[in-house]
Amino acid sequence: EHLRFALERGSKEMFVGREDQLGRIREYLASDSQLPLMIHGESGCGKTALIARAFQSVPEGIREIVRFLGVTPRSSDIRALLTSLCQELRAPRTIAEPLPTDIHELTQAFRQDLARAAAEQAVVLFLDALDQLSEADNGRQLFWIPSSLPDNVKLVVSCLSDRGESDPLSQPYSALQRRKLPAANVFNLDALSLADAQSLL
Repeated sequence: EHLRFALERGSKEMFVGREDQLGRIREYLASDSQLPLMIHGESGCGKTALIARAFQSVPEGIREIVRFLGVTPRSSDIRALLTSLCQELRAPRTIAEPLPTDIHELTQAFRQDLARAAAEQAVVLFLDALDQLSEADNGRQLFWIPSSLPDNVKLVVSCLSDRGESDPLSQPYSALQRRKLPAANVFNLDALSLADAQSLL
């Protein structure tokens, strides 16, 4: 379902402009950064479409994984999300131990599976709309995202940044701000230019 959504939203026929932003994502993927790349902006500015297009533009030789949080019911639940990611990272290898249900143990399993998968092939993980996570297990605080990504792993995330501090939907943006990401790892997505909007129409 997430792959179908990516192909639909980020197809060459539907996507217009954003060359500078796509270039910044490509630069991040080619860099040695072990921190996430955060794309933020107001609701409706095009973050999801950009993530979908970037996902389809990943260079060959890199394993790409994408989740559009909120597109499927279980993708908004942090336990279900991490379980799904672990299952995809483990495939096609067979790992005997079952995935834990405790959120902290599941977080550890996610980090271990990321490292294992990246030891075999570079991995880039796209997570769109972190603000769509439910409040269960404090998933919006992003404790489950490693402070330093494993070698050969890149993480591109998006979230809202137009909400007040008291709004629960602002929590992912605030959590990422507290990490003090370098300027190269953060960009605000503005509305489409008039020319690009006319081309899209």
